[in-house]
Amino acid sequence: MKNEIHYKKGMILISQWGYGQTNISWYKIVKVSKSGKTLTLQEYDGKYKASKDNYMCGHSVINTRSKRGDTFRKTIKPYFSPAKYKGSFEVWDGTEQFESHWN
Repeated sequence: MKNEIHYKKGMILISQWGYGQTNISWYKIVKVSKSGKTLTLQEYDGKYKASKDNYMCGHSVINTRSKRGDTFRKTIKPYFSPAKYKGSFEVWDGTEQFESHWN
């Protein structure tokens, strides 16, 4: 299966994951290999805004001022799903992302 996304430095990726709740992990592409098959990613925190209607959910966007850990490399594969990092990645569309949680 051919990868149809042309990843570029600076693109933001998200990973939605969780059981019984929805978590969002944020990543920025800091390097794309010459072959285009390997990405170097940096994880970031999100900026969370609680919902006014329900205290257990809200929305978030990337907080580019708050890096998490070191950069890491991931090889692009169909259904790009690294076990260490919760779930598959998708390119962020720029909108706030729904999150839910348990208190």
